Amino acid sequence: MHPIIDHVETYALRRKGQKEPAKTSQTFLVSYAHNDANWDELKRIVEEVGMTCSKEQCTFSDKDAYRVIVAENDVDINEVKKLIDK
Repeated sequence: MHPIIDHVETYALRRKGQKEPAKTSQTFLVSYAHNDANWDELKRIVEEVGMTCSKEQCTFSDKDAYRVIVAENDVDINEVKKLIDK
């Protein structure tokens, strides 16, 4: 596993009113890392396989950290950020 991907949770973002189970293309993961040294490499790999990602500073376990979101193309990362911040 890539070093920046640590403390990972995987989710699926189903659209409102969607009756069938979430599709693979609706999945994303959220990771909290205390070091972003490998961010450029991770971003390159994620984009190479046709996915999207974002990184932002946050606090995790009372320490400065980075929240990394890696998502399939059917997932709006801004929508994910809003849900996480609730």
